Amino acid sequence: MPIFCDEAGYTGYNLLEEIQPYFVYCALNISDEEASVFVKYLKQKFHIQGELKGANQFRTTNGQKAIEELFEKYFDNVKIVFHHKKYALACKFYEYIFEPVVSQYSTFFYREGFNRFIANIIFGSLHNKTGNAENIFSSFQKLLKGEDVVGLFKLFENDSDDNLLLNWIAQFTIQHKESIIEEITTDGEIMYWVLDLAQSALYNLLCLWSEEIGALEVICDTSKPLKEAVDNSTVFSKLNNEIIYTDHFGVKIPITFNLSKPIKFSISKNCPGLQMADLFSSTIFQALKNPEESFSKKILDYIPEIQAKTGTFCIMPQPEPYLDRKSIQFSFGVTALKHLTQFSLKQPETAAAMFIEYFRLEVEKIRKISKKL
Repeated sequence: MPIFCDEAGYTGYNLLEEIQPYFVYCALNISDEEASVFVKYLKQKFHIQGELKGANQFRTTNGQKAIEELFEKYFDNVKIVFHHKKYALACKFYEYIFEPVVSQYSTFFYREGFNRFIANIIFGSLHNKTGNAENIFSSFQKLLKGEDVVGLFKLFENDSDDNLLLNWIAQFTIQHKESIIEEITTDGEIMYWVLDLAQSALYNLLCLWSEEIGALEVICDTSKPLKEAVDNSTVFSKLNNEIIYTDHFGVKIPITFNLSKPIKFSISKNCPGLQMADLFSSTIFQALKNPEESFSKKILDYIPEIQAKTGTFCIMPQPEPYLDRKSIQFSFGVTALKHLTQFSLKQPETAAAMFIEYFRLEVEKIRKISKKL
C-alpha cells in the first residue's frame, strides 16, 4: 500500500514566523481504493462539499465529527512528526554552533543531554524575552540562510548579556567562528536547506515506515521546495536500498529507507489519500496551536501515542529537567558549558578533548571519595 505524505504549518526557511508556530508532517499507509471509499463516505455522512481540507473541517461541527472518525479508524495507519519551529531553530543552534567543536565526542555529549540543555537555554531566553534573545535567534537564522554570515558573531562581540549562560554561549561562539562557518558551508555556499523541516520530516518518516513494511511507494502533496530537494538529492532517489540501523543509546533506529519506485508528487484535490493525510496533519497543527479549545484537547490526547511511534523525531521544548537547577542534566550542562568556554579561550582546537579529560578526573575524584565513605 502507498504512503501518502502531507504537511501543515510549512513556512519554508523561516522558523520564526509567528502565525504558524508549529510544523506537522504526516505519512499515512493506505491503499488508493480504501482511501477513495473512506473520503466519499465522510463527505456523504457529514455533508462535506468539495475537497476534504483539514484547515476547514477543524472549525465545523460536522468536520470535527469526520476528524474523530478518521482518527478512530486510521490512527494505527499513520505516523506523524511535529515540531515547535522556534525550538527546532534552538536545536539547530547546538547542531551548528557546538556540534562542530565536540563532534569527536558527540555521543558522550548527546548521552548526557548537553544538546537539549543548550537548546532549552536558547529557547527559554527567547520565550522569557531575556536580554538579546530575539536578536540572537534572528541573526542565527540569517546565518544559516546565508543572508548575513557575520551578524551573529558581531552581535556576540559587541553586546553582553545579564544571563551568565548566554554570555558563555556567546564567548564559545566567537572562539569557534571559523569551524562554525565551515560546518554550514559546502563548496563556498551556505547550506540554507538545513532550515527546511519538511525534508528531514519526510526522511525520518520514510525510515520508520520502511523498517515496518519494507519497500515503499510514496506519494507527496505537491510542494516545489520539497520536489526540488527530492529531485536533487540522492538519498531520496535510491531504489531497493538496504535498510541500515544506528545504535541510539541502546535503541536501534533505521537511518535509511527502501523505495520500490521514485517518489511521486500529486495534487490533493485529485488524491483521496493525500486528503486524509492533510486531515491528520492539519488537525494536529490546529490542536497544538489552539490547545485550550475543547476539540483540541480531544486531539491532543493522541500526542503520547504519536510520540510513542515517532518520539525521537518530534521536536518540542523540554524545560524539565534541563532547566531545573536541582537536576543532574542542568548541573552537567552548566559544567560542560563553563569549561568548554574556558578551554576554548585558551586552546579552541582541543577544547572538547580538554573537557573530556577534566570530566574524567572529576569522576575519578568522586569515586575515590565514595569509596572512603
